[in-house]
Amino acid sequence: MPEKVRRGLCEGFEETQLFLSHVIHCANLGYGTGCDGTGPRGKYRGLSTRISDHHYSWIPKDEWLRDEDRFVVLGLKGWFSENCASLAENCLALVGPDPTVSAYAIEGFATLKGSERVSSSVQMLADGESIGFIQQELGDYDTRDSHVVGLLYPTLQQRSPSIAAFVLDYPGCTYVPEHSGQKGLV
Repeated sequence: MPEKVRRGLCEGFEETQLFLSHVIHCANLGYGTGCDGTGPRGKYRGLSTRISDHHYSWIPKDEWLRDEDRFVVLGLKGWFSENCASLAENCLALVGPDPTVSAYAIEGFATLKGSERVSSSVQMLADGESIGFIQQELGDYDTRDSHVVGLLYPTLQQRSPSIAAFVLDYPGCTYVPEHSGQKGLV
């Protein structure tokens, strides 16, 4: 595919991919939903299957979901479960020189693979925070975080060397790219 076409497709889908990355992140968080984390717990929580919950005054009544739409809403969980991993991997195509885009592109993948801390630390880096402040807020990486760094590292090294260096240098990261015993991580 010609570079100009590939770039155009990526730009055309960038907002959608970043949205999907965030949805994947939210759907796989270890704590409850909502800004305060006090919402219901459980996998892929948040989308009500009660049709009346989708009737908002700011949506024209002729666009409200109807009872016959319920099967589509019910099918979303299955569709999401089947496609979540590939959607998260597709979002990694946005990793590049822009640290903010890169941070949010890896958000869903990192959380899906079990590391909210990698996701949060890279976002804080993109926001201009120092590694010392980030560590103080989030703590050191653990083995799960280091595993996710190993999964992300080939993409980060190729497309965003500054983020690749950050995650390797983050306190607690035990992933070493050249170490022969870690080849199975990627």
